[in-house]
Amino acid sequence: MATDQGLTDLVGNHWALPADGCDWQPITTGLSGNGVWRVACRSGVYCLRAFPIRRTSVSRLQQALAWQDRAAQHLDYVPRTIPTRTGNKFVRDRGCYWVLETWQSGQPLAPDADENVFSRAIEAVARLHLLWRREWCTKGCSSAVGHRLHKLGQVPSIIRRLPEHSPCPDLLAQPLYSQLIHMVRDHWTRAHKALAALAHRRVTMQPIHGDLWRAHVLLGPSRVTGIVDLAACRLDCPVFDLARLVASTYATAEPHRWGPFVQAYRSRLPLTPAEEELMQVLAWTGDVVAATNWLLWLAIEKRDFGSSTHVVRERVAWLVQRLPHLSALP
Repeated sequence: MATDQGLTDLVGNHWALPADGCDWQPITTGLSGNGVWRVACRSGVYCLRAFPIRRTSVSRLQQALAWQDRAAQHLDYVPRTIPTRTGNKFVRDRGCYWVLETWQSGQPLAPDADENVFSRAIEAVARLHLLWRREWCTKGCSSAVGHRLHKLGQVPSIIRRLPEHSPCPDLLAQPLYSQLIHMVRDHWTRAHKALAALAHRRVTMQPIHGDLWRAHVLLGPSRVTGIVDLAACRLDCPVFDLARLVASTYATAEPHRWGPFVQAYRSRLPLTPAEEELMQVLAWTGDVVAATNWLLWLAIEKRDFGSSTHVVRERVAWLVQRLPHLSALP
């Protein structure tokens, strides 16, 4: 996206940081297409993020960064944005919106993390939710439920358009392709029914992270050191974050395993029975929606994921690994 010198010039032009002697390290991210770099210079270590203009809503980015900075005032594991020379939270340059923020050290939460470690992560998420809830909170219907119902409504059309064999065997091997198809065919009507039953249920609505998978939670030796990549912050029920984090961390997360995680969250914030039910439904229906999306993107739209093909393989393999869990649900 940019050379080291180009990035150094960009930071020097827009932020009051030394424009020389910067050490740049590109960071591998997920599938958003956003650029991320670790930059070390004389004044400290920072994270530079680039959001392509064509895919970014300015109003949503502004609101997300505002929520992020409010949280960073009180929680040291939330990155703080560095104001530009003109006092703004981001700049527009070279086809992107650029954000400079503090660097959060630590290791990403590992798959099948130790229960005590994961409970610490959940408690840190609860503290973040609590801080935001004090500023904005109401009751309403989860928009995540509506979005998933819309996607699942497209399943019959998607299934009819799928070729018999994987059109990209180097990226999606035939066995995985077949398993994804079976996952969607076997579970989409049940997922649609479960979500439809909750579509009009009123739950707590407040700012949430919005993309809280395990790579966005960083850990030190004894505590959470980072909850990062908050650009997807939006208003929804906070259990969406919990469901996303559990489903991306545990290949098998049966309802009876949720107890310690719910308890860790409740140590900071209450959860109603309706919200607990929504959390578990969002966790497993997310797998069905994700499988639907991968079939659409890879077999029909034939999207090019560039250098992120290894991430695609990892995500698909993780979904297939969770397939027995789906089949075991009542």
